[in-house]
Amino acid sequence: FPILKIVEKIGNSASLKIGVILAFISAVSLTFGNSFYIMVIGVCLRDMSASFKSMMHVALRHNLELVGEEAKFIQYSTRSNITYSTITMLISLFSGLMFNWNNYLPMYCCIAVCAICIFLSFYMTDYSEKEGEIKPKKKADKEKTHYSKLILLAIVSFGIFFALVITGQENGKLF
Repeated sequence: FPILKIVEKIGNSASLKIGVILAFISAVSLTFGNSFYIMVIGVCLRDMSASFKSMMHVALRHNLELVGEEAKFIQYSTRSNITYSTITMLISLFSGLMFNWNNYLPMYCCIAVCAICIFLSFYMTDYSEKEGEIKPKKKADKEKTHYSKLILLAIVSFGIFFALVITGQENGKLF
């Protein structure tokens, strides 16, 4: 909830920029950090980065709606997921070799890619944030959802325990 509130205030484009900047800082802190606390901060920044970068699908949907091509959302989304999966496959094939050459080489490449993503994020435009360019179609007002205290407690406890389990599973694979 806090990240969604931040995204509502700063917009989708700024959210993506913050997400890639956090990913860069996370990669740098995980690569060059020499204490436990810096590593914890790096992992937290990595997870926050993923939350901010998840707004890319929302920005894509908004932009396509505003230019009248909302039917192409699935096509573009699928193409981006296939590209991401292919790149991830190639990374997994070559990261072992890179690690054998130099233990830090995969992370140096990660930092370089994060820097490129920061540069490219400044060329991404969210048309819904630009006033006067394209007028969005008006939709009916949605009712605000009210959550009971029990639902909020369940959501918060799920968030805490899910993060602990995922972190434990990631570290369990190392052993």
